[in-house]
Amino acid sequence: MSLFCAAFFNGNRQIAMAADTRTCTIINGEKYQVSDDMTKLYDNGNGFVFYCSGETEMSKEVASKLFELNTENLHMETIIKILENVYSKHIELNPTIKDFKHTLQLVIPMQIDGLWSVVYFDNENNFEPYLVRAATNEVYVFAIGVGMHVAQPILFNLLNNTNTKKVNVFDTFLDAFSKAADEACGGSLNYMAFTDDGIVNKSAPIPDVKHIKRFNKFTPPMEQGLGDGLILNNDGSNKSGVAKISKPNGLWSFIYNNNNSAQERRLIFQDNGVELSTETGDIIIAHDNGSLIRMMHNGDIEIKSQGKIKITGGEYLFE
Repeated sequence: MSLFCAAFFNGNRQIAMAADTRTCTIINGEKYQVSDDMTKLYDNGNGFVFYCSGETEMSKEVASKLFELNTENLHMETIIKILENVYSKHIELNPTIKDFKHTLQLVIPMQIDGLWSVVYFDNENNFEPYLVRAATNEVYVFAIGVGMHVAQPILFNLLNNTNTKKVNVFDTFLDAFSKAADEACGGSLNYMAFTDDGIVNKSAPIPDVKHIKRFNKFTPPMEQGLGDGLILNNDGSNKSGVAKISKPNGLWSFIYNNNNSAQERRLIFQDNGVELSTETGDIIIAHDNGSLIRMMHNGDIEIKSQGKIKITGGEYLFE
């Protein structure tokens, strides 16, 4: 998961583009930042620039194969074949990749007759090339990836409402990426612009303006029990008959999903207290001597004592 933005200026005669460097992982539907040092905007030093991101190892392999090509071999058919072959290889190695969207994206800027455009490839569209450029003289912003709905309007509004000869375009990109930053987008901003004054190449840390959940501070849940195979999770693993111990921020939970119906029985230690609860069945607090408090599934409460029951309070309210 990443963020890439490209801004077209002066009727496509200039272009500025940037990408982040953050990688993340998804655990139980939650995103966690893994590292901030993944290259996504590549430059071979000889005028070949491209953005490639998605599943980490897959995008790295595509980038490596593109760098192996000679400039004269940069044909659309060759690029598509590389994308298709690498994607198929990794899907065979790890079929769960297909469960996620946009797992391999490639953007290549091109200048033809002095005008800039970008060609966008995505596994969601079977790597069919999509040509993007400004249709008018106003600044057009193309964005893909997580945070695009935050960054794109910021860039579009600021770059169109300000004299772009006076505005610091790099700082505008940095501000937009900072506001879009989360567990899947952030790290450093790698920026490149092709202007009338030449090539501008910059990099700077992206400030995180919100709390970021980080994988190195994550304690993975521990599961116990094989399950009975009757109720399954979305990933196909057993849910009923399985217990899970987890330690997310602010609590420590023990949850058992009962056999047959996977109804929860919970013991949760929270920062503000302790929860003992159940979806179905009874809750019993008991002593081996026979004393007990039973909260029954039908709403009744049973209190039984083998000795005396003492109740003391400053006030008694019976409603």
